[in-house]
Amino acid sequence: MMNCTEAHRFLHAYLDNELDIAQSLDIERHLETCAACRESYDGYQELRDAMKGSSLYFTAPPQLRQRVSSSQRQRDRASFMARTTLWRGLGVAAAACLIVAALAVLLSGIWRSGPTTSPGGGNALSQQVFDSHMRSLTANHLVDIRSSNPDAIKSWFHGKLNYTPYIYDISSDGYTLVGGRLDYLDRQNVAAIVYQYQGHNVNFFLWPTTQGSMPVKMDTIQSYHLANWREEGMNCWAVSNASPDALQNFARLQQSWA
Repeated sequence: MMNCTEAHRFLHAYLDNELDIAQSLDIERHLETCAACRESYDGYQELRDAMKGSSLYFTAPPQLRQRVSSSQRQRDRASFMARTTLWRGLGVAAAACLIVAALAVLLSGIWRSGPTTSPGGGNALSQQVFDSHMRSLTANHLVDIRSSNPDAIKSWFHGKLNYTPYIYDISSDGYTLVGGRLDYLDRQNVAAIVYQYQGHNVNFFLWPTTQGSMPVKMDTIQSYHLANWREEGMNCWAVSNASPDALQNFARLQQSWA
């Protein structure tokens, strides 16, 4: 359990969203029970909000902008001339070495900045799904609407999303529909449909995709299991600490209803 000394050490990093999910959850739990640390957090938050106020910003006059731009262009021109002179003074062999080195750096950068996700969403999106699941459990925000009626949940999402999620009652197979909430994944608002299976919460996320269908792929993060598949123009993710077999069966049931 985090104490006050540790909380104060991480408070600024928490405000700047620099902590991982585990540290963020620890400090959130501490702030819920410690009035002194909560007061410090509120004070820092008010200071940040005040610093964002328009009264602290100054818009440069057009004349200053022109002078800065002109000065920058002159420096750029001088820098370009210096580089040109340097290249002209280099021998062919030295120039070839520089070009090869530059290409190596460029290709290395392209390789490193290439896709870090698999066709099903990959590691980065898996982590987002896991983090959203954990936040819903620890922040007492499992659902925005609590209902076992699929039509009622669909109606609640109307106007909040630019698509209609499919929601099925599969309670006869042991998966009880609890409700739904609005969440944020893959840089967009998405539907989170919540089920419960033998005491385990199952978060089911789905949003539109232009990619084709994909069979269920499983992943595990910190003893939580994730299932990802695509069907009916939807990217589907389910996450729970239920057994992998239970989660795979959940995915099969969703696919059979779609």
